[in-house]
Amino acid sequence: NNVSPIIIRLGKEMSGVYTKSVASSSISSDTSGYDSGLCTNTVSSTSYSSEYDSSTVFPTATYHHDLLTSSNSSDTFIIDLMKFLESKLQSNWYCFGHHLKLPMEELHRIEVNVGQDNERCTIQVLFMWRRLNPAASWEPIAEALKQSGLSLLSAVVTKRYMNPGPTFCQICQCTHGLDYPDIDIHDVLTSIPNSSTLLHSRPDISMLNNLISGVIPSKWELFGVQLGLDQDYLDCLHDQFHDPRNRFTHLFDEWRKRKPSEFTWSTVIRILCSRIINEFTVAENVFKQL
Repeated sequence: NNVSPIIIRLGKEMSGVYTKSVASSSISSDTSGYDSGLCTNTVSSTSYSSEYDSSTVFPTATYHHDLLTSSNSSDTFIIDLMKFLESKLQSNWYCFGHHLKLPMEELHRIEVNVGQDNERCTIQVLFMWRRLNPAASWEPIAEALKQSGLSLLSAVVTKRYMNPGPTFCQICQCTHGLDYPDIDIHDVLTSIPNSSTLLHSRPDISMLNNLISGVIPSKWELFGVQLGLDQDYLDCLHDQFHDPRNRFTHLFDEWRKRKPSEFTWSTVIRILCSRIINEFTVAENVFKQL
C-alpha cells in the first residue's frame, strides 16, 4: 500500500493520457518530445535495434498499460523494481542508465527535460529499459548497478529478486503474481567476501562526521531514533546545538558510550539502508571507505 505518487501515475496510462501513437512520417529529426511534464521521447531508427522503428514513443514518466495489466511475472517484477529503486539511485541514475546500454541521447533528454528530480529520472530509465528488454530479468539490473559503483545495492537486488515466492491473497485464498522479500542488509553485508572484520570494527567519529553528518545533516534525529537513543536526549541536542552536524557528533559519541557492542560499521550501514533513513548511496560510500 505504500506506493509513491510517481508509481500511482502508472494507472493513468489506462486512460491514454500519456500514450501517443505517432506516425513515422510526422516525426521531425529534432523533435523535443516534451509534453504535459512528461518526457515522451521519439526514437531515431539508428538509436535502437531494428525492431524499434522511428515511430516509437516513450512515455517515460509512466508505465505502459500493456505491462501494467499483464499477468506475466516479469511485469510484476518491473513494477516492484520501480518502487524499490526510485529513491535509492539519486544522482547515479544517469550512470546506471548508461550501463544498462540505453542510448546516450535519450539519457541526455531525460536529464534536460526532468532536471533534478532523480526519482522521476530513475523511473524513466527503468521504463525505457523495459520497453527495449521486455523479457529481461534482474541480472542486467544488478550488473548495471555494480558497474555504476553501487555494489551494495547490486547485492540487495540480487538477493531480493533471485528467488521470489508467490503472493498469497487472504481474501480469495489463492496466489497472485510474485512476492519479493524484504532483505536484511546484514545478511547481504556478511555475504560479501572479506567484509566481516571491517564491518565489525569500531567507527572513528571523525570519519562518521565526514561520511554521514556532512552529507545528510537533516536526518540526524531519525538516525538517533534508529540507534535507539531516547527522545529526551535528542530534544536536548536539538535545543543545545544549532548546527545539525554538531548534533550528529554528540549523537555518535553518546551511542558509543551507551551501546559499545553495537558501535560498529555494520550498524551504521544497516541504519543507512533502513526504510526510515533510506540512504543507499551514502551507505555505498561508507562501505567503499572501509
